[in-house]
Amino acid sequence: VPVSSEAAAILKPWNIDLEQMVMGSGCDACRQTGYAGRLGVHEMLTVDDPMRDQIASNPTVNELRTHCCSAGMRTLREDAIAKMAAGETTLEEVLRVTPDA
Repeated sequence: VPVSSEAAAILKPWNIDLEQMVMGSGCDACRQTGYAGRLGVHEMLTVDDPMRDQIASNPTVNELRTHCCSAGMRTLREDAIAKMAAGETTLEEVLRVTPDA
């Protein structure tokens, strides 16, 4: 389907500019949901010595998240957005299953 202005505004901070995106339509195989099977979204953090030091310093959740992201961690939302951009899922599902941050 064509990307709506609302969807384009959501995708803009992620530097994703699509003309079209997938939309689940439903069939007997997916019980009219538009989704079949499972697709994992993952957030993985490699804990090295600098990360251990950061964790040991007892940071706030926001401080730790900022440090993790600057160290290269990809968040659940980032992983899901990448899969949506590849046509593997929909923006609605990304927004439903991932936290805002």
